[in-house]
Amino acid sequence: MPGRPKRKRTDSVSAPEDSKPVITRSTTWMSDGDVILQAESTQFRINKDVLRRHSPVFESMFSLPLPKDEPTIEGCPVVCVEDSAQDWELFLETLYDPFKHTHLWPFNIVAAMLRLGTKYQMESARNNAVSRLRRRYHTTLAGWALTEPILTESDEFLPLRVLQLVYECDVQTCIPSVAYECLEDWTLAELLDDRILDATGQAIVLSPHIKRLLAVGFERLTAVQRRQHLWLGTEDVVPTTTCESKASCIKRRGPHLQKLLQMAADTQGVDVFRPWTLPKSLCSRCDRAAQAEFNSQRKKAWEGLPGCFDLPAWSELHDGDKTSNADMDVTVVETGE
Repeated sequence: MPGRPKRKRTDSVSAPEDSKPVITRSTTWMSDGDVILQAESTQFRINKDVLRRHSPVFESMFSLPLPKDEPTIEGCPVVCVEDSAQDWELFLETLYDPFKHTHLWPFNIVAAMLRLGTKYQMESARNNAVSRLRRRYHTTLAGWALTEPILTESDEFLPLRVLQLVYECDVQTCIPSVAYECLEDWTLAELLDDRILDATGQAIVLSPHIKRLLAVGFERLTAVQRRQHLWLGTEDVVPTTTCESKASCIKRRGPHLQKLLQMAADTQGVDVFRPWTLPKSLCSRCDRAAQAEFNSQRKKAWEGLPGCFDLPAWSELHDGDKTSNADMDVTVVETGE
C-alpha cells in the first residue's frame, strides 16, 4: 500500500538554468483532467477517476487529502512518477483511444501495458498484455508449433526483447519458450558476449541474470539433445516385434540416427523440438514406432523445459506480480506556479 504522496524536495543549491530539463506537454492533455502526471520531463493532464478505476495504487494515493496551498498547474496537482515518458505516452494513448489498436499491437505498447500494469497493480492492463504474449509463447508443445502473429511489426530480435520484458515482469509462463527460442536463434557465445546487433547497429546487452538463465538452459538442453535420439542405437524400438523386414530395418536404423545427429550439429543453436522429417526407409510398422518414440522424446523434453531454466514445472508456473515499489516512486512535486 503506497504511503502519503510526498512533495519533491528542493536542493539548497539550484542547478544552472541550462541544465534543467525542458518540461513538455504530451498530446494526452485532457481539458477536463484534474491531475497532471509527470514522467521524466513530459506532463500528461488526465482524469484521476480513470487511474483510480484501474489501479488500487492510484486509488489509495488520490484518497489522501493534499494541503490547500499545494502548488498546481491549471488547478491540477502534479504527480511525478519514476517511469519512462514513452511508457506512459503509449499506455494513456491506449487507455483514452482503445480503438486505435485492435487485434495486433506494437511491442512497445504491450511492454508499456505490462510494465505499468505490474508496477501499479492494474490487473486488466497486465492481463491484456500477458494474454497477447501467451498467444505466441505457449505452455504446450502443440501451441509452440503455431506461429500466430501477436505484434504489428516483424522483428527478428523480438525473442530477446520479450525475454527481457517477461523476466522483468515475472511472467513465468512465457519464460521457458521464449528463452528456448533465443537459444534456438543465436549461439550461446553471441548471447553472452553481446555480439548481437540491432537494426541500428547497437549491441543488444542482456542482464547478468538473463545471461545466467540462458547459459544454464543451454547446458541442460544440449544434454537433452544428445540423449533424445539414442534409442535409435538400440533395438528397444526398432525393429518392432512385428517388423516386416528385421535385417533391413536394423541396417537402416543407424543412418536415421546419424541424420538426426547431423541436423542437430548443423543448427547454430539448440534444436530439441524439430518435428520428424526423415524419409520413410523402415518398414511401415517400424516407421510408425520410430515416429511415435521420436514424438514421445519431444514431449518429454518439453515437459522438462522449465526445469532447464531453473523454473518449476509448467503446471506450477505463474504470471503473478513482483512486489510493487510504486509507493516509493510516486511524489507530488511543487511547480512554482
